[in-house]
Amino acid sequence: FSDSWFLTLGLRQDDNEDFGEFTSYRFSSAYLIDFGGSTLKFKGAVGRGFRAPSLYEVSYNQSPWATPPAAGLALNAEQSSGFEVGVEYSAARYAIELVAFQQDVEDAIDFDLAGYSGYLQFEGRNRSEGVELITRASLSEKLSATANFTLNKTKRANGLARLRRPEQLINVGLSYADPAGKIRVNAFYRRSQNAIDERMGTLFDLDDFGVLDLNASFTVREGVELYVRLENSINAQYREVGDFRSADRGAFAGVRLSL
Repeated sequence: FSDSWFLTLGLRQDDNEDFGEFTSYRFSSAYLIDFGGSTLKFKGAVGRGFRAPSLYEVSYNQSPWATPPAAGLALNAEQSSGFEVGVEYSAARYAIELVAFQQDVEDAIDFDLAGYSGYLQFEGRNRSEGVELITRASLSEKLSATANFTLNKTKRANGLARLRRPEQLINVGLSYADPAGKIRVNAFYRRSQNAIDERMGTLFDLDDFGVLDLNASFTVREGVELYVRLENSINAQYREVGDFRSADRGAFAGVRLSL
């Protein structure tokens, strides 16, 4: 509408033989105020979506491995809706952004973690809402940093928190690149706090954890690049799903060739 006000609208029409028709949409808007060397942006978005049960979910409930109450259960589609509003200030060497969000999922499909019978449909509304703070900065000609913190409050239709959704997530990144673009080094730290899981109908806390990943690359000549990657470099022992350990430290190296 102008150099300062932007609107977008997306529409999608699903016509599923088993689950009927559904119209999904997303509407977003942003308004910019230019201060010369910096910009203030106000933005927001609203939308709704549709997810038909996957082939695996449907077939599992029809398989001989499913037991009551999931055995033979006909699943219906999930529906979701949500919105976000935020403000962002950006200058030549740094930017900071604050976003508030809310998402609802109606009639969520989840695996039965109480009786392991198969996939069940849980009537009612699951909600996630919170805020996210995002920053990025150019510390020097060679060094840049990013960080974000998310506070996510969740609740299922039964009043309990949603499973495997950390209440706090922290991500920090540091990147080095020489002016010639030959050497690049990156470090990414991720921390998860206050998540729960379920086993045989019993809720339990997942341990808080932090993971540090490192990678570097060196351009030998045009089209030839050496790289090395170290995942979980501090060898953190952690679980994002209660009964499944995540991988220990892993090192990878290789050569990338491009024409």
